[in-house]
Amino acid sequence: MNWTISEVKQRGKATFKAGYWKCVLVAFIIAVVSGGFSTGTSIPNSINASAEGYESTDSGISEFSFNSEFGTEQLEQMIEELSEGPGLGILIGVLAVTFIIVLVISLAISIFLLEPLLIGCHKFFKDAGQDRTYDLGTMGFAFSKNYLNIVKIMFLVMIKVFLWTLLLIIPGIIKSFEYRMIPYILMDNPDISSKDAFARSKELMNGNKWHSFLLDLSFIGWVLLGILTCGILLIFYVEPYMLATDAELYLTLNGSPRNDPASGNMYGNQTYGKNQYYDQNAPANGNANNFGGTYTQAPPQSNSGSTYGNSTYGSSASDDAVNTGSASSNDTPAFGDERNKISDNDKPFNTPY
Repeated sequence: MNWTISEVKQRGKATFKAGYWKCVLVAFIIAVVSGGFSTGTSIPNSINASAEGYESTDSGISEFSFNSEFGTEQLEQMIEELSEGPGLGILIGVLAVTFIIVLVISLAISIFLLEPLLIGCHKFFKDAGQDRTYDLGTMGFAFSKNYLNIVKIMFLVMIKVFLWTLLLIIPGIIKSFEYRMIPYILMDNPDISSKDAFARSKELMNGNKWHSFLLDLSFIGWVLLGILTCGILLIFYVEPYMLATDAELYLTLNGSPRNDPASGNMYGNQTYGKNQYYDQNAPANGNANNFGGTYTQAPPQSNSGSTYGNSTYGSSASDDAVNTGSASSNDTPAFGDERNKISDNDKPFNTPY
């Protein structure tokens, strides 16, 4: 499927701006959940401590050296005591078990809580791009729609990308692009099998991985500006812009029908399987109705018979009549008035022939 980076970004930006504050909130939640932001003061504190130490007197430096030396001797003595008995082995074992427990808990939280929450956040942007709906309740989507299947497939994605990365970094990056659409596929079909989900994502990204990489690369300038503004621009513009664009990429590759308020229900730039309904009182540019079609003004009446919508009013017109606005000579007027008379010889419907 042919698509351009500028078109996808333009649609993503329109989606983001149409629901600005909600998009900013969801993007902030994604950043926090995925560890995108971190606040710490260890670096400034270390700099201040170094400056104070540098300005100290000679006696202070000597005292500091003595204390450091004293602490080093005590540490060496403690290690020797531990090595002579079973204490060192016990300490190493306790540290190893603690590390494993923390790792397992972190993975469990990521797999069973964070990943489903991220899928719900991405669904928010996908629905916003498709229907212009900005429902914050969609963030809990994965917890109510075949939760275990979603967790299983996302866990497989993590394992596969990790194993490919162990081989070489480049194959891991390629596979991450190949599996990029799996979260969106799970949104549309939470019951899909893992085999079909991977196959569908591979199909969508076939021939589009490099183009998608360039799409991500096009945001590098915005990311740098966000860093220069201490993350403020990232929070209030760049992150939601990128997430909305990523959702738009899926809608484009998947060929999903989307509702464009400016021009009715659309598929790309063309109407997508929708009927057109005519109304004499409707505005000329058309408005989307509740049945998925559009209302436009009725075509002008001709001297040889009037039309209403796509057919003659009250008669069974031929194809020529539909296209030209004139009725066939074999048609019989359907109402007892003058509206559908073809010629002066026609009699109203309620008049015997």
